[in-house]
Amino acid sequence: MTGVQTCALPICEILEVVGTSNGCEASDQVEIIFHPIPEIENLELEYFGCSGDIFTLNGFSELGIEYSWSTGETNAIIEVDETGIYELTVLSAQLCEVNVSMEVFLSEFPEPALPESINVCEGVPVQLSGSEADTWLWNTGETSQNVLVDQVGVYTVILSNGDCSITDSVMVLFDEVPSFLWEEEVQICSGTTVWLSLPEQDYQWLWQGVE
Repeated sequence: MTGVQTCALPICEILEVVGTSNGCEASDQVEIIFHPIPEIENLELEYFGCSGDIFTLNGFSELGIEYSWSTGETNAIIEVDETGIYELTVLSAQLCEVNVSMEVFLSEFPEPALPESINVCEGVPVQLSGSEADTWLWNTGETSQNVLVDQVGVYTVILSNGDCSITDSVMVLFDEVPSFLWEEEVQICSGTTVWLSLPEQDYQWLWQGVE
């Protein structure tokens, strides 16, 4: 017959066994002490951030006396700045251990790609292209990577990879196209000189059909 008795400690039990043989009886007992496994009090299993962020991984346990990280560090709390899985083993004074893994996800910021300014001729729409990202939000309200614009102004785009965002901008300028007030046809007599006036703006001119 076996029995279970409770020790003074809540994590202790006494097991007793009684054996009989031909009327002879003997008993024995053993005290079993259950030591608790260390618990990490402020455990977070996942961390999300942006490139350049530094995260504090807290593996502290009241019962822990030895800490062993996969990085080789032996402190309860460490700082990391790279994407990866960080494994921790915590050992108690009674050699009870707990193993946990914490994963860090770091997203890269998008790279700016727009020039400071773009000059095109009036009447010619220009396509603006944001750099590679997860999402785009232009100050025109459009959310595609590429937008077509035909007005002078500063155009900005918010580029986002997850929660990692930057703002890029470009000034778009439209240059005036040369204009003429010439008539379509001028009739003159042979040997007569005709003067054709050009606009006073600082243009470069290339005559065609002139000998």
